[in-house]
Amino acid sequence: MKLNKQLLAGIIFLIGLLFVTFVGPYLPFIDEDIEKKGMMITENGEIEIPPFPPSSEYWLGERFARY
Repeated sequence: MKLNKQLLAGIIFLIGLLFVTFVGPYLPFIDEDIEKKGMMITENGEIEIPPFPPSSEYWLGERFARY
């Protein structure tokens, strides 16, 4: 029987994905204290709502502020 390398690689990736899906939330390095903010007030007093534009704090912009 010939070894199908693509099938083997697909099975390994599927097992890894299932592992992360079901076991991932219980891993010890997951930060459960992340707080999402719905809006931010800039230094100028302007109110920004998500998605936030790029700035010195968020170089690529952010959908949610994480602190």
